[in-house]
Amino acid sequence: MELKKFLLSLLLFASTLLLTLVFVQYVLGESPVASLLIKLEKPLLTPFSIPVISRGGYLIIGMIISGASLSLYTYCSEKLAEEGVLKKQALELLSIVIAYVKAGSSMLDALEKSVEHIDKPLLDPLERFVEAVKLGAVPEEAYRGAFRHPPSEVGMVFSSIIIGMRSGGRYADILMQGENYLMQVLRMDELRRNRLADYKAIALLAVVAFAISAFVSLKLIEYVVAAPMMFPAVSEISLELLKSSYYISALVVAVLSSIVIGRVVVGSIVASLKYVSFLTATIALIFTLYPLIHA
Repeated sequence: MELKKFLLSLLLFASTLLLTLVFVQYVLGESPVASLLIKLEKPLLTPFSIPVISRGGYLIIGMIISGASLSLYTYCSEKLAEEGVLKKQALELLSIVIAYVKAGSSMLDALEKSVEHIDKPLLDPLERFVEAVKLGAVPEEAYRGAFRHPPSEVGMVFSSIIIGMRSGGRYADILMQGENYLMQVLRMDELRRNRLADYKAIALLAVVAFAISAFVSLKLIEYVVAAPMMFPAVSEISLELLKSSYYISALVVAVLSSIVIGRVVVGSIVASLKYVSFLTATIALIFTLYPLIHA
């Protein structure tokens, strides 16, 4: 299954790159190899050099980043969806265990009976946890052996269960306190996402607006360069260097904005990959089509 996902992601990246190279070769009329030959120029009054990128280079670089991000997101998206299911199932598991404990079952019996009511993906690690505890393993070690990098909410549920197993006595009260705490955490997380949902669209539009505003600036500078008698100092301005500077800045802003959207708004760094893919592809197309817009 993992191999199939990897091959699918690799095929997606390869097809994106192939289509990009064909477009550069036959539509833009540039050699893909020549488009990637980047030269460095040093702007006035700056201690460092900036790469000057050709028209085809804008598209190839942007689509490489976009294709790689989309392929990686495709590979990891199933795990992201699985984590969402695990969070819901963990809360269901805690409620089922509490019901069995209130009915008079021991903690271990309650967990064993709960297996019948839980589906995948939580089912397999839960069975491993129960079997390890029945064989005499320490609950903490059994948990670490059954789960690999689970969501924090799953850790909260099993922490409550493990504390209840070790405490004895009125462990139903401990589990109920854990359930109430987890429900509050999930409610706060949902509230945070709803409140920040509008900022996702604002951030995406801001990045696209930054890329488009670059052309307004370039157009104004072109008018100034066209009148060297009025502005003699502008003859030193390199439009290609300026355009490349805008392009690199737009890519950096796109990546950083995507990370913020994925981590803060959505709650997963994996989700930022799809925003990186969308924004970098959009920026690459905008800068590639600039001569058409300019004309």
